[in-house]
Amino acid sequence: MVIVIVIVIVIVIVIVIIVVIVTIMVIIMVIISIVVIGIAVGIAIVAIGRNYAAHAAELANPVPAAPVVFLKPTSAYIGPGEAIRVPMGVPELHHEVELCVVIGESAKGLDLPADPSPAAAKAGAGVDAAVDAAMAVVGGYALGLDMTAREVQSVAKGKGLPWTEAKGRDTYAPISDLIAKDALGDDVHDVRLWAEVNGELRQDGGATDMLFSVPYLVAYVSRLMSLAPGDVIMTGTPSGVGPVVPGDSIRVGLARGADNVAHADPVADLTFAVEQGMW
Repeated sequence: MVIVIVIVIVIVIVIVIIVVIVTIMVIIMVIISIVVIGIAVGIAIVAIGRNYAAHAAELANPVPAAPVVFLKPTSAYIGPGEAIRVPMGVPELHHEVELCVVIGESAKGLDLPADPSPAAAKAGAGVDAAVDAAMAVVGGYALGLDMTAREVQSVAKGKGLPWTEAKGRDTYAPISDLIAKDALGDDVHDVRLWAEVNGELRQDGGATDMLFSVPYLVAYVSRLMSLAPGDVIMTGTPSGVGPVVPGDSIRVGLARGADNVAHADPVADLTFAVEQGMW
């Protein structure tokens, strides 16, 4: 009887040790993932279409009355130093540089600010409870590219189909490391973002031109789906989108000051190589 009790105790101890080891390994892997990718991509990458009037116009799209929301799978994510791959059979892959919002706290069903404009968001800081509540769940920012298979998207739009095939393939969401929330100052819209391809400036615009402000988008998305820490909201792209091909190099940047046409003192400046992919 004593031997049986000893054996049971030993088995229990072994099981406890295994559980502890597995738990420690999971924690280590999470820490490594955050360090390696710079931001911990959460449950969703939410993207906003046509949030700049000039971009809507250049693609002959109407200016939306409400945010145009779609999803990109987290498998589309790549970080700095990784390459964008153009799949075989994709005739036209476009760059779209975007300011990204990284969610820091869980949120659901936030109140919408009465005025969706960036100017109203700036004026409402510290005054409008809806603006403050939305900004309180923002953990930081990033700079990203919403890579888009334009011809595939055009066909999908013509048939009234989702954009997933055009927007969601692997490497179609290059995103920078996390940018601290205070690095962009008191007004997140007072920034300039740009994209160059092989040294040629293609996109160059201020986030003050957004149709729907950051707090409005955060609140709007939270009313469609629960937001979790690490989720990313890509806030739309200024005009100037265009094609890239294997062998190209895309350089993107972000700096404070919407009128900072000299791109002085960037808070983000990174380059992605474009390569040929198989699929």
